[in-house]
Amino acid sequence: TLPSGITSLGDSCFYCCSKLHTMTIYASTPPTILSNTFGDSSYYTGNTTKPNTLYVLASATGYESWSADLLDTNKCGFVLQKTL
Repeated sequence: TLPSGITSLGDSCFYCCSKLHTMTIYASTPPTILSNTFGDSSYYTGNTTKPNTLYVLASATGYESWSADLLDTNKCGFVLQKTL
């Protein structure tokens, strides 16, 4: 879980997080991410029984910009859920 005040996530921040299958972010605007913030996809897509999920505020905008990294099904494969 990341708080509403977070503004950026550093290089390799989640690299080798093999058990990272759910993220909850309370920021209405997505934090800035770097090209390697989420590292190599082989380290965090081990959940094969259900999709990896990114939960954000229902009113949040801009998380689609993460599509090349976190939301790309060929990399991390997270599903964006606007439900908070």
